[in-house]
Amino acid sequence: MEDILLGDLDITEEEALKLGKTLAHNTERMPLSVLHGFLTALLSSPYVTKLDDWVFYALGEDKSFLEKSEATEILDLLLRFHNSTAKSLLCEVTHRLMMYKEDRLYMLEDAPEEEIERWCEGYLEGMDFVGGWDDDVVAMTLPIGVLANQFDLIGKPGPDGIIVKDDAEWRKFYREILPEVTKDIYCELYEQREDAQTIKDIKTGRNDLCPCGSSLKYKKCCINVEEAYH
Repeated sequence: MEDILLGDLDITEEEALKLGKTLAHNTERMPLSVLHGFLTALLSSPYVTKLDDWVFYALGEDKSFLEKSEATEILDLLLRFHNSTAKSLLCEVTHRLMMYKEDRLYMLEDAPEEEIERWCEGYLEGMDFVGGWDDDVVAMTLPIGVLANQFDLIGKPGPDGIIVKDDAEWRKFYREILPEVTKDIYCELYEQREDAQTIKDIKTGRNDLCPCGSSLKYKKCCINVEEAYH
């Protein structure tokens, strides 16, 4: 099956659909629309992130899959989804957003409004997850904040300096430029990211408490997923 409007990127439409269904199967897991926004922010952030930094956050507290064959498969799909997102940011003229709802994948052009909102919520969540964004870059995220319904333009000066009475036109405009906005932010922080260290590199011992917060020893919890992946 052809890649979904992504040229030669790493994840096919069939695989992305499978990942979307797998994530939707459990409400503690981050939905694919949110995940793509989240990963876009992580990849654009001032710091370098690794799989270990975010994967358990995205999968939630449910560890029911740890002893199943699903562990290796879902980690592989997550990594390939991450790599495809990274390639889109690095290689495309504008970033290509991917969303999922009810067994269907969407690109920005035909995505439901609620999925665009969720994508933007994921981006803002990714910004908070990493931190360290300077004020000038945060200002560039205004369209994302508006589309995530985290910033209300009504009664405030719009980008044209005129007080906004009806934000419908601005929301439509922000939706259209969202790929360019995310690409611009990625490029703005590119050199800073090249010189950055990872956000954390903590070595957990087998008998230490698992860093995921489960209150289990590491050897009884997330080490199973890491060993399955590696």
